[in-house]
Amino acid sequence: IELKNSLNVKSKLGSATFDLKELKNLPSRGGSDAAVIAQVFCDFANGMCSRLKLVLTQAENQFGEKFKWYFRHFPVASNQGSFDAAKIAICAHEQKKFWLAYEELTNLSGLIAGKDLSQIMVDKGLDLESLKKCLQSQTTTTQLESEIKSAESIGIQETPTVVINGEKVKDLDSIIPKIQSHISAKSSK
Repeated sequence: IELKNSLNVKSKLGSATFDLKELKNLPSRGGSDAAVIAQVFCDFANGMCSRLKLVLTQAENQFGEKFKWYFRHFPVASNQGSFDAAKIAICAHEQKKFWLAYEELTNLSGLIAGKDLSQIMVDKGLDLESLKKCLQSQTTTTQLESEIKSAESIGIQETPTVVINGEKVKDLDSIIPKIQSHISAKSSK
C-alpha cells in the first residue's frame, strides 16, 4: 500500500490501518511527500516527551522533506495534569498555535501538575475566551477520547511511543536509525 494513502501498522501491535486522511487535521511537521511518516504518541506530563522533542528536531534537521511526523495525544491517567495539558494543546491547535503550546508543554514535561496551564498559554498568546470555550466543549473531550482509543486500538500502552511507517518504536535512541533505514529502503527501490 502506498504511503500517500494509508499506513499499515503490524508487528507486535496487531494489525491496524491508518488512513492519512484521518491524520490530516492533526498537528504535523515535515514534507508533504515524505518517504517516512511517523505518529508520535505523547503525554505532556511524561518527562521523556521532552527528550523525544530533541530527537524529533534532530530528525527534522537530518532528513528534511523526507520525514513527516504527526503529534498524537495519549495522556496517562496516572500522570497528574495529563488530560488538562492534552486539552490545552487541542485548544491551542484550534487557535493555530499548537506548536507554541507544544514547545511550552514539553518544556514543562514532568512538571505540569499543579500549574495553571491556561494562564501560561494565555501569557504565550492564546486567546483566553476562545480557550475557555474550547476547554468546556464536548468536542474537545470527544477529540481527546478519540485519540486515546486510536492509540489503544494499535496497542499503545505507554509514552512516548513512535510509530514509524507502521513500526512501533519505544526506544528513543532507535528512532533516527529507524527513519534512516526506511529512507534508505525507499531510495533503493
